[in-house]
Amino acid sequence: MLLLRSRLLPRFVPRTIIVRHSHENPYPTIPEYESRWTTFFNSSAYDQFELQRGLNHAFSFDIVPTVPVLEAALRAARRLGDYAAAMRVFGALRQKCKDDKEYEGYVRHLDSLKTELGISAPEDIGRM
Repeated sequence: MLLLRSRLLPRFVPRTIIVRHSHENPYPTIPEYESRWTTFFNSSAYDQFELQRGLNHAFSFDIVPTVPVLEAALRAARRLGDYAAAMRVFGALRQKCKDDKEYEGYVRHLDSLKTELGISAPEDIGRM
């Protein structure tokens, strides 16, 4: 009886359950993160959908995006004429910051860029 059961078992392991463990760190360093996303947002080979997708990926890491990444994202939103994406950058930034003081520091640092791009103050963006 035991012999019959062993014949019913599959002779191979499906590839979907094989887990590969890597000893390399899967998370990028801050310079790698900054380089990747500034390059992405500074390129002009995308549309509004790709911008939204890029914002989702850039904000999915467990860090607050660096100022050059935020500047590149805001310039990309302006280049595409997507005001909602610019406001979304500020909304996501507010969610990533640990407190209002940190968020206000980022906003103060981006004030000159907001004026240059014609983006109004995002103070009305509340915490969700």
